[in-house]
Amino acid sequence: MFSTADFYAFSELAVRRSEKYDPKCNAHAVCIELEHIEQETGRIIGSTCADYQNSIKTVCKPGDVMFGKLRPYLRKYAFVQKECVCSSEMWSLIPTDIVIPKYLFYLIQSEAFMKVANVSSGTKMPRAEWSTIAKSGYLIPSKDDQQATVDILETTDRIIVSHVASYDRLIEYKKGLLQRLFI
Repeated sequence: MFSTADFYAFSELAVRRSEKYDPKCNAHAVCIELEHIEQETGRIIGSTCADYQNSIKTVCKPGDVMFGKLRPYLRKYAFVQKECVCSSEMWSLIPTDIVIPKYLFYLIQSEAFMKVANVSSGTKMPRAEWSTIAKSGYLIPSKDDQQATVDILETTDRIIVSHVASYDRLIEYKKGLLQRLFI
């Protein structure tokens, strides 16, 4: 598929952001919790104000990739567009110079990555293990090929979003018909 690709451990592709946010510091911050990320789409569907929280959060910066480590099989991930903080049940991953940020975002959605992420600890509340993920390996193409991959996947995402919007409009239309037809 790619002209050339090199093998890298995930720890060479991304590092976890260590910068923390303490809600007691009185600095306003938007907080993304696991429930604010739509499953399997990467869409952020809500947020809360971190000021009203008690627990320490992880800082997220534009270009980072959030990945929900709690119950990784739920596939909760998002690409960070603007500075925010996230739940401690998520990692904010900083792409290294080897990968372009959006390529990392799509890589973590792959079955290869998810298989590794789902090798977790805990039974009631399974969590992905960084030590396992860090050692996992991936073939990474040139940056030009990464960008071509991102372009294809972003186009696919846009098509999906437009179809979902059409579907939602049709559901609303049907509800309206049902109200008018069954008075």
